[in-house]
Order: sequence, then C-alpha cells, then structure tokens
Amino acid sequence: LLVGNLGVLRQEIIDEKFGTPLKNSIENICTGNLLDLLRVRKFTSANKSFRSDAFAANSRRPLGKNQSQNPEVVIFDGSNGFLKWRDFWKSSHWVVLLDQTESGFSDAANTLNNHYLQRTGEDSIPEDFPCPPDYIEIVYFQEKI
Repeated sequence: LLVGNLGVLRQEIIDEKFGTPLKNSIENICTGNLLDLLRVRKFTSANKSFRSDAFAANSRRPLGKNQSQNPEVVIFDGSNGFLKWRDFWKSSHWVVLLDQTESGFSDAANTLNNHYLQRTGEDSIPEDFPCPPDYIEIVYFQEKI
C-alpha cells in the first residue's frame, strides 16, 4: 500500500521511466515504469490485475473494511501521510520516505525517531541491502509492538 499525494504518486509511478540491465548484459536494457512492477490498483484499468493500492494521505476517512486489511508493507511517501495514518497500519512493515523540504519533516522525523527508540534490539541493515547514495539516510529497525 502506498500512502501519499495521489497526483505525485501517479506521476512518479506512471510517467517516470527507468531501466535496468538485463542479466549478463550491460548493453541490453529493460525499460519501463514503476507501474510495471507495482501494478497499483488505483492507477491501472479496471480489467487488469493489481499487486498494490494507493491511498491519499489527505483522506478524511480510512480505507473501507475490505481494503484496509493489514497489507504486508505500507510505503509512506511523505511526512503528512506518515503522521496521520501510521497508527492505522501498526502491524504492517513500513517504508517511510521523508523529504527535508516538507513542512512536516521535523515532526515526522521526531516521530520516527521515537519509534526507533522502541526497537527490539540492535538491528543492522542486511548485508545484501543496496548501498544508498551519500545524500540518502537509511534507518533500519524492528519495532516492538
């Protein structure tokens, strides 16, 4: 489940193109968009299968009963969605994407740090986790619930 600004999510998932080298070949690139991987229900046509869904961070109501089943992973794209909806999906795994230029960044970072203090122990990033660029900070932990 993706939680964020639906217009921004739609643009990033559908319009942004990317590519990855095919196995054993740097010259041959497989290109596409994130919709090819995520298959977001809200952004696909009605007759296509889907793997995930999107939810507006500024929504006034939670998802309906059938849609709000605990997803395996919730991606909070932005501070507003994280601050508003994090308690709704406590038992799901979270990926929290925060932008320092957002107005709610400081509150969201403090809230995430408080969750970090509730972690189960000294969790380390898995060895096979991709190395992020220098300007991206990753906090990885398992929280007690």
